[in-house]
Amino acid sequence: VTTHTPFSTARPATAPPPRRNLAETAFFLPALVSDANGTVTLEFALPDTLTTWQFKAIAHDEQLRSGTLFDTCVTAKDLMVEPQPPRFLREGDVVQFPVKVSNGSTGRLTGRVRLALFDARSNDSREALLDGPAERTFDLVAGASEAVFFTIRVADGTDVLRYLATGSTTGSARPLSDGEEALLP
Repeated sequence: VTTHTPFSTARPATAPPPRRNLAETAFFLPALVSDANGTVTLEFALPDTLTTWQFKAIAHDEQLRSGTLFDTCVTAKDLMVEPQPPRFLREGDVVQFPVKVSNGSTGRLTGRVRLALFDARSNDSREALLDGPAERTFDLVAGASEAVFFTIRVADGTDVLRYLATGSTTGSARPLSDGEEALLP
């Protein structure tokens, strides 16, 4: 099983959309056809989660001959922004919201990571809940990761939040970006 994320070497006009489909499983039910050598090629869409996936397949033909395949594949990007939100917030909480920034490339990456908060129902900005800057810098050697922390002070009357954590490189020949968006009850 092979997966890849296409990257452009040209500077993008806008950052790619944030990852939203964070499902823990991917299910597909294809009708498989093999070539003359018996090779079967599968193509399917994975959720946006950056992780190691276990691949399990069971197939049979018209004569009920069967086969199985168990493998793993990794979905990753050169720059990965992975928020680690709490399960929920309560009015009056003061929490540290970590955003893990990872450099999966072979060189040093510097850039900025940003956390934006919105009311999930009205889409109004809730960045006033951030105690401190909404944007921080990172500087990572190849293969390194670090957590960038944002402090959130939950005001009375705060409803369900939507967060958007984004990161982008600065000053590199090949600009990279990543982002994740989800709800925070």
